[in-house]
Amino acid sequence: MSAPASAIIHPANNQTGPRTAIGKEISSNNALRHGGASNKPIVPGENLADFEALLNSLTDDYRPDTEQSRLFVENLATAHWLLARRQRACNAVEAAVYGDQPDEAQWTDAHHKRLALANRYKVQAERSLKRALNNLEGLQKWSHAGADRERRREQWAAEQAIRERRMTLQEQNFELAKSRAAERAFRSVKNAVSSPERAELNSAPADPIEETDASTRVHPGMSDVRSTSVSWLYGSR
Repeated sequence: MSAPASAIIHPANNQTGPRTAIGKEISSNNALRHGGASNKPIVPGENLADFEALLNSLTDDYRPDTEQSRLFVENLATAHWLLARRQRACNAVEAAVYGDQPDEAQWTDAHHKRLALANRYKVQAERSLKRALNNLEGLQKWSHAGADRERRREQWAAEQAIRERRMTLQEQNFELAKSRAAERAFRSVKNAVSSPERAELNSAPADPIEETDASTRVHPGMSDVRSTSVSWLYGSR
């Protein structure tokens, strides 16, 4: 007696596919012919070391200093990487079409569709690269503008400090000039008050001198000397 059809085991239907990470990676690439339409970081025929070298080169060129700028550099490296991949795929498709039919006049719709699809993927990669480049350069321009604004702000603050210092010095010089002017005024008033006293001393009379006649001025003590001399002269006789 034969077993029922439902009891027949079909090995192909019970397959669960690869279980290891390496097996899954290989299985995911089974449908790849040239990898031109794939967005995977690395496909067969590519080397991770080459991508890292590209990333390091772009990092040296743009020198990102923030996490966002580093992400933009990585996006640019990925866009470069995918464009190179799709360019190779486009070249491979074109070579295959020419190998199948060298005469372009005899190309079928399938030939034209294969070339158009490969070219469309390449154009998409070119646009992605342009967008990533614009994003990175726009970020750097904005960062540089911010640095320029900060530098101008610091320069303005320094100049403002110098202006304030000059104003302070001018105010100090003005107060010093006022103080000196007040001191000179005080000395002038003091000298004006003491000048009458000096004038009174200067106007005091000198010692009196007696005049014996209109033409001779005789000191008061000289008259006694003259009278004594006259009396002695006549008394001796």
